[in-house]
Amino acid sequence: MLFDNTLGGLLAVASLVMGILVLTGHGGFFFKGIGESQRKLEYDMEKYTRASGIALLIFSVLTGIDCFTTALWEKIAYLVLIIATFVLYMLYIQKKCKK
Repeated sequence: MLFDNTLGGLLAVASLVMGILVLTGHGGFFFKGIGESQRKLEYDMEKYTRASGIALLIFSVLTGIDCFTTALWEKIAYLVLIIATFVLYMLYIQKKCKK
């Protein structure tokens, strides 16, 4: 139980820091890698990074809350909200961030 809370807390803090870095414009190094030039041609990078930062902040809040929950329905609700956030993030990227 303690390990679950510690690991969840670390993940929440890490995604919070990453989300803040991305939202403030200092997290560009998170987007480096394969397909970077293609991504810059295809997407409006300002909207893309803003959406990514907001998604990371939502993941952080949900994971932080999950550290303090114990009931099965709360764990299921956490998974549903994480999946819903991811799906909405991907839909937003595909629909609103294309040039």
